[in-house]
Amino acid sequence: MEFYIDLKKLEFVLAVARDLNVSKAAARLKFSQSYVSRGIKEFEEQQRVTFFERNGRRIVSVTSEGRAYIESIESAFHVFQAQSVRASESAKMTSRKNAGAFLLGYSPLAPAAISNEIRSIRSARFPALRLQIRQLTPSEMFDSIASGLFQAGVTYAFPGWRDLDQIPIGSEPLYAVYVRRPGAGADATVELENLQSRSLLVLSSDRERPEIRGWLQAQCAAAGFVPKIAEEPATAREAFDLVQDGVGIAVMPGGMCVGMPPSLQCSPIVGIQELQLVLAYRHSSTARTQRIIMAIADSLRRASAHKAS
Repeated sequence: MEFYIDLKKLEFVLAVARDLNVSKAAARLKFSQSYVSRGIKEFEEQQRVTFFERNGRRIVSVTSEGRAYIESIESAFHVFQAQSVRASESAKMTSRKNAGAFLLGYSPLAPAAISNEIRSIRSARFPALRLQIRQLTPSEMFDSIASGLFQAGVTYAFPGWRDLDQIPIGSEPLYAVYVRRPGAGADATVELENLQSRSLLVLSSDRERPEIRGWLQAQCAAAGFVPKIAEEPATAREAFDLVQDGVGIAVMPGGMCVGMPPSLQCSPIVGIQELQLVLAYRHSSTARTQRIIMAIADSLRRASAHKAS
């Protein structure tokens, strides 16, 4: 018997199960509400599973059989998504490598100005370098560097990873984002210990290699508690939505707070070390590659120090 799963419709089911709101899920997925609703009904018919309890046209809860189905398949779906993206990027990067480019990745959570700073360095010091900069999740970046598809990557400090070296190039403070309180000053701060009883939304661009969660957990452990992480939104925009919906307080690098809605406020977290930005590369890189990497690292350190002063 042939078994078939429409992955797009499965994504609709998972999104609505998370939000219990078709309109919100459709907006996040960038599809019309009617298209998502129709896709869910078709998926229910295909799988012969009723995923949602409905009150008229409104979804009110996930059924017990729907929850069992989702719990069995959700992690595998996300792994498949990540592997698909990685396979596509590997194919593209192989093509670019064959063309002789110097490939450098950077984390989606790295400061927004990092790519412009790297291009400025290229223009000033290596004008003939065919530099290509691409945004990658940490897992994609580490795999690409380790395999030789990329020469280097900018991300936050990570535990030892295969044969990669990491050069410190700067730091980013962690901020708490919460609903603006009447009378709260713009210079307010949040003590780390005050987050102990709060549900936290920790920004994460990578389910396999979360950049901030491990750092936060280690800092909280040193303070004597385990953080209550409710969700790990992939973007600042998603985190802002969750904060406005009352799900919790978001934790993210200060640079990601740009564009925050006026109903929200961000404050530096006191009692926690800053996130360390690093430039990662392979031990076995060629002398020429290491010379370029060291020059980029030196310039990025100077740019970071100048911004902090």
